[in-house]
Parts: sequence; structure tokens; C-alpha cells
Amino acid sequence: MILRSQKDPLWKNEMLGTCKYETIGSAGCKIVCFSMACGLTPKEVNEKITYSSGCLTVDSRNAKELGLKYNGRTTTKPKITCIAETNHYKNSGYPQHFYVIRPDGMIADPLDYPCYWKKNPYNVVSYRLIEFKEATMEKTYWIKSDLRNSLKELDEDFDHTKAEDHEKMAGKVESMIDRAVFAEQEAIKTAEECSDELLRKEAEYKEVVDKLNTLNSKLTINNETNKRIITSQLILLNSLETGLWQYKDGEFVEQVVLPLEETLGYHLLGAWTIIWKNIKGTK
Repeated sequence: MILRSQKDPLWKNEMLGTCKYETIGSAGCKIVCFSMACGLTPKEVNEKITYSSGCLTVDSRNAKELGLKYNGRTTTKPKITCIAETNHYKNSGYPQHFYVIRPDGMIADPLDYPCYWKKNPYNVVSYRLIEFKEATMEKTYWIKSDLRNSLKELDEDFDHTKAEDHEKMAGKVESMIDRAVFAEQEAIKTAEECSDELLRKEAEYKEVVDKLNTLNSKLTINNETNKRIITSQLILLNSLETGLWQYKDGEFVEQVVLPLEETLGYHLLGAWTIIWKNIKGTK
């Protein structure tokens, strides 16, 4: 039997049956007991069984749905591993709580995370006689020292001579495996999302590069045009500077400046004026 906890993050936030407000973590103790009886995870049990009125289960029907044999309910302590009911938490708003109990009185409480075998702190209201698929471990196990030491790293109180410690350790290892599988699935999902995002970023980058190349081409063309204009203006300025000595003040304005203003634009007038003043100062 694999011990399970309703507080395990792999399923604790799953909605319980067709309830609107309860989750496996808050009220799923019985289906977790069912999962320990049949070998499925609590999430699988939650999806497989039929609920009555939202969160309520029906032992006989649910046992059949899970391939388990149901032998009724009793208040007499049985000699088999079964599911026990307590009203220990009735003052907290939960009139029933279920857990797995062995013939020796040790229990596996779904509220414990990780779940493990311990002495029973609860009063028992009834026993639900559901036959578990796997018998409780009763044999004393002896294992090699290297493996024993590795297990003690997981739990320093682990005693390899006690069957209950082996069951507790099996539940812990199974929970670790479940979390590792879940983490791997999440990593794959994240990697796929990152890959899609990378492709989008590459497309955006290519679009920006194309726009920059187009802009650079336009700038190159404009620069070549500007170079030609500036070169022609410099040539013209040099010609004017060498020929201005032959004009008087009025002649310079009338015969040189005004025609240039019409052909090259008013913005060049200032340049010609500065040149003329410099020349006049030289005369």
C-alpha cells in the first residue's frame, strides 16, 4: 500500500467532486483513503468515482467503481486493514474525518504530509469494511547498509527492522517520485513556452533589422545627394570668392546675391553676406 496525503501539492488544490468550495486538500480525506486501498492517486479517484450531492460519497457504489469489495460498516474493531471514521473535528466544521487503520491500531492519516503510520489519536465512530488490494506489510525487512544509510538521509528516524517504517518510507519515496514527474512535466511545458516566445522574439528582431536596413539604404541615398549639393555649393562659393573683387557694393548685390537667392534659396544669403563683409574689410 502506498500512503497518500490530502495535503500533497500534486492534488490538494483539485476541486472535490462537484463541490463549489471544497478541495481534496480541505475535505478529501475519504477519497485519499480510497486511493490507498485501490492503488490510484487521489486525483485519479476523484475523477473516477460518482459523487452524491456535490461532495458526498457512497461507500458501496464507490468501492465497486474502484474494483474494491465493500463488506459494510461496523462499530466493532475488525481484524483487517480498513477505513475508520472519527468526529474529532466536528467543532471545526468537519463532522467526519476518515483515515486508514490497521489491526494493530496504527493509522495512516491523510491530514499528515507526508503520510506515515502512527498511533491513533482519534476516537472511532465506525469502521468501513473495504478490502484493500494490497495487504499491509508484516514481514521484518533487512536491507544492505548502503541503501539503509541512504534512506536514513531521507528520514533520520528510519528503522529498517520495522515494517511500519518501510511503509512510511515507501510513501515518502512515492511522493517524491510523483513530485519529480510533476516537476518534469512542468519543465517540459515551460521549455515549450520559452521556445514559442523565442520564435516570436526572433521574428520581431528580423522585422526590426529589415526596417533598419531599409532606413540605412534611404540614409545612404540621401547622404550621397547631400554630398553632391554641398560639393557644388563649395565650388560655387570658391568661384564667387575669387570673382567678388571686380564688383562694387551695389553691383555685388544686384548681379550676384539676388540671382543666387532665386536659384539656391534665401538661406544662403547669410553666407554670401558674411563673405562680402570679409572681403570689404580686406579692401
